[in-house]
Amino acid sequence: MIASVVGLMMTAASPSSAEPTVVCEIGSIALRELPSISHNKGFDAYYVAPDPSHPDLLTICPGLKDKIPKSYLIADDDARSRAAVHAPISGQHIREAFIYSVGVPQISSDVKSAVVHLAYSCTGLCGGELEARYIRTSKGWQREGEIRMLSVS
Repeated sequence: MIASVVGLMMTAASPSSAEPTVVCEIGSIALRELPSISHNKGFDAYYVAPDPSHPDLLTICPGLKDKIPKSYLIADDDARSRAAVHAPISGQHIREAFIYSVGVPQISSDVKSAVVHLAYSCTGLCGGELEARYIRTSKGWQREGEIRMLSVS
């Protein structure tokens, strides 16, 4: 039973059998879906650092690193530790950190549609997951409809 669940999780986290160039093409478009953030004095925005144990878009398409909006830094240990603070600490002010990630696009078997999960975690009891759907058109890949919120805290 556990092996089946792990197998399903690995399938969901791995890129589909489509060409890696298609995965990266959709990923490039999905990176534009990240919230537009100007340098806010109250918090820092980061993009999750690639981690082979938790594949995301940059694990599969490292060349897209320069497509991450310039207002995002790559998350480091300090950012991760600040985002992991879930309750105020008496006498301490912790600068808020928001860490965003874009999942590996899951492409349909006919390579005409794709789903991408975007996620964020942040200081406080804060985080969420969103889903964007894309379709292949004569003008290339385009988002279909609005980005859907799957969970939020």
